[in-house]
Amino acid sequence: MIETNVSGVFHATRAVLPYLKAQGHGHIINVSSISGRLPLQGGSGYAASKYAVTGFSESLLLEVREHGIKVTTIFPGSVDTASHQAAGDDASWKVRPEEIGQACRDVLRTAPGTCISRLEVRPLKPPRG
Repeated sequence: MIETNVSGVFHATRAVLPYLKAQGHGHIINVSSISGRLPLQGGSGYAASKYAVTGFSESLLLEVREHGIKVTTIFPGSVDTASHQAAGDDASWKVRPEEIGQACRDVLRTAPGTCISRLEVRPLKPPRG
């Protein structure tokens, strides 16, 4: 989990950053989670990895904005993923993965002089209980 959620984000950023700095602009979007902002009972390892993504992304913005590089952290709520489907979770109230993709697309369309640094994407309907 740490290798994927934290190291993957770090290494991908480290690989692309020299190119973005050289061109004088760019946009990095990192996907954290609501669990990267709020505690998650029963998911402390996952929450810790997503808190790391959040801290890294928000610090990175402060370091690279003077180079014309934007950094956005996306905070999805419950997403209908294959792992949830395999567990038999009710997906009727969850955000679809393509909706997160649409949010990323929309963030990339912001004006050159502005940056949406945080975007929370939650399902509109609450879980059925």
